[in-house]
Amino acid sequence: MDLEKIFQTVSSKNSELFAKAGSIYDCQKSDEYKKHRYYKAYLSKELSDNDKPLCYIGGIVVGHRCTGILMTTEGFFFKTLKDSFFSSILYLNGASGFISIKDIKNINIGNSDRCYGYTYYGHQLLVNNEVMGLVNYSNWKGHGEESIEFAQLLFDEINKHATLLNGDI
Repeated sequence: MDLEKIFQTVSSKNSELFAKAGSIYDCQKSDEYKKHRYYKAYLSKELSDNDKPLCYIGGIVVGHRCTGILMTTEGFFFKTLKDSFFSSILYLNGASGFISIKDIKNINIGNSDRCYGYTYYGHQLLVNNEVMGLVNYSNWKGHGEESIEFAQLLFDEINKHATLLNGDI
């Protein structure tokens, strides 16, 4: 599966939506994603020489926790906030790590957070039907509806290719 072609296809077919998606960055066209705390703290150290950043998805989380997804030519780096009632108070870390494209059967955006209070903390990141935690898709402008919509279109296209690759038709 060629993630670079998938990203280019989805972003060109949905260019108007991509332009409105305030927390999704095309890593080929801009270095803006390198300003995000998640990239600085984790990803700048973990990328291999063969791995090329394609798309960064990440919004702002209240407190000192950062969440995000970096899609690369090899797979996905991610860092999440725990999806818990108390996460808004305690800022509990969720899952983080790297998932190779070969190991992805499906990737989706799940339900909105269920944290205490009315501040938006994110939506669930689902990988292979398992909740990894919350990723924030907002950049202080609502709940990041355009970013969520674009990210799900991207994930849908990846899911189609993963189904074909894994023979789960």
